[in-house]
Amino acid sequence: MDSSLARIQAISGATLSGVLLAHLSGHALSIVSYEWANRALLLVRPIYQHPLLEPIFAVTLATHGLASLARVWLRKSKSKSKDKSASQGQSAVKGTPAIVAAQREIDWHRKAGYTLAFFISGHIFAVRLFPLYHLVDPSVMDLSMVTYSAMTYPYFFPIYYAVLGTAGLYHALYGTARVLKLKTKRGVMTWVGYGSLAVMTLTSLALSGFLYPIDMTKAPIWKEMQEDMVHSAGMGLLG
Repeated sequence: MDSSLARIQAISGATLSGVLLAHLSGHALSIVSYEWANRALLLVRPIYQHPLLEPIFAVTLATHGLASLARVWLRKSKSKSKDKSASQGQSAVKGTPAIVAAQREIDWHRKAGYTLAFFISGHIFAVRLFPLYHLVDPSVMDLSMVTYSAMTYPYFFPIYYAVLGTAGLYHALYGTARVLKLKTKRGVMTWVGYGSLAVMTLTSLALSGFLYPIDMTKAPIWKEMQEDMVHSAGMGLLG
């Protein structure tokens, strides 16, 4: 069963990785130029928001998440079924540097996946679903919406974007390498993890307005939408 789930996970993950890498690499252009990043967003967005493709990506995302959760449950079940004596009074056997590095990298991959699973629903609601409801013309959306949220809540959103971006980039790169069965030298994916953190931290700083001035002509639009979103969320909580 696990092998079938792994196959579903790999196919769905490979499909999503293409979209995710295009999305994040476009954002990363903001390190060099905000205008380039905006152009990349407006160029790629019509593809993954196409009326025919977007539902497919949504189903693929749900499938990937469910397959991943099922594999987590299977791993825990197998772990519990092992002989208890293996964990009683015995020290863990130290592996070779290659094994230690490989285990660290797959742990990072899984934790990145858990991070994405935790945040992705809220992210999709804020940047896709609610704008469809609130905006007369959702096509006006650009990166200045991200910048406005970061400037409005500077102690939360810059960190949030860096964490979410790092998790997405590493999870996609590591997963793609596994699907393509790329043979990498020991520790390469560890450096990919560090690189993902560096790139997405710089990206978050750029998008948050820390690296250079940003034109916020559309700020009134985002202010109104954000207030409406907070109000709608509050009304939902109050019933």
